[in-house]
Amino acid sequence: MNISHETVDLHGEKVFYRSLENSASSRSILLLHGMSFTSADWERHALIERLSDLGFNIVAVDYPGFGKTPDISRYSVKPGDPLKCADFIRDFRDSLNVKFHSIIGPSLGGFITLSAVALYPDVTDTAIAVAPAWTERIEDALRNVKIPILLIWGSRDRIVPLERGRELASSLRSATLKVVDGAGHPVYLEKPDEFLSLVSDFVSS
Repeated sequence: MNISHETVDLHGEKVFYRSLENSASSRSILLLHGMSFTSADWERHALIERLSDLGFNIVAVDYPGFGKTPDISRYSVKPGDPLKCADFIRDFRDSLNVKFHSIIGPSLGGFITLSAVALYPDVTDTAIAVAPAWTERIEDALRNVKIPILLIWGSRDRIVPLERGRELASSLRSATLKVVDGAGHPVYLEKPDEFLSLVSDFVSS
């Protein structure tokens, strides 16, 4: 399987993404990334291929201002504006003409993911947030979300402590919290097998 490198035009700027098509499936998963990462990190541990093997087309995007995508002011994540983040996910989805079965986002990507489902509930069927950042900014809006949300946290997370995950899970009726023992903040990179097992159970249920 070959991961392709592609771009799509959004408001005159080229948004870069990696994709892997599963010819046996019409369902897609969107992968986001954290503040110090890019879509390239999803190629570590063959994560894109292994997620595709679960029965999905995979799209891993460089958020505007990261990796190979230039900064686009209307989507700037710097102020932590959930509307700009949600607008990007909606517009990017529309540009690809797909509906995502799930969006997976770690840390900053988790904030982007949860912003999108809070403001545009039809953008995806499910959401997976890995130790999402800045959740206090969108917690009220998230309380109305009905789609299934999986929260994944490392037991040794020192960036966004596990206690925040417990608080968030208890306040959201559609959220389930799973803890990966011994993992720090980037659970999907530190414990890829455990991460994939949790994702597989969630997206297949």
